[in-house]
Amino acid sequence: MTWNPDDLIAEHRGLDFLNTVDDIDKSRSHSKISDWPEALSWLCATGILSSAEAEALGRDKAGETAFAALTDFRERAYAMFSTVARTRGTDSMGLPILPHDFEADLRDAIACARPGTVGGVYAWHVDPERAGADLARYRLVLMLWDLLRGPDLARLKECGRCTWLFLDKARGVGRRWCRMSACGNRAKAERFRKSRSG
Repeated sequence: MTWNPDDLIAEHRGLDFLNTVDDIDKSRSHSKISDWPEALSWLCATGILSSAEAEALGRDKAGETAFAALTDFRERAYAMFSTVARTRGTDSMGLPILPHDFEADLRDAIACARPGTVGGVYAWHVDPERAGADLARYRLVLMLWDLLRGPDLARLKECGRCTWLFLDKARGVGRRWCRMSACGNRAKAERFRKSRSG
């Protein structure tokens, strides 16, 4: 499968993974990755896995189990980040409590990782041997953890029309839509129809 660069709108690869659904509302009804080979294709195309890692994981007998865990993680992580996007700064606590299943994901990922450096900062590196077929999921867990504890979380938004998440780096009023060419145009067309009928 060829992945469209226009789908990578989140300004964060972890959020782009959470956006691997094709919906025009809030249903999350159609996954863009329907099996393990498609998941590996996306993960390789976005640099989360190297081509050699993707090839090795494609031969792994635990691939189907890993794929089920990966898509389950995607939906759980989406629910968590959607809640953070809606509630951040709206109460005295500022942030919702992390779900227990994300804490468990994080512990599992760290258990397969070692500290190192990337771009002049300290970061976790997941050991492919220890992670096995869950390599990509653990990398995504740690990417999303870094986002949760970093300054970019203040820019987190969810599209006003669909479930796609993104970091709003625009100036001024800011972004309301994942893509103007998709949800933005649909919203404009909807407003136009209502104005004509009302």
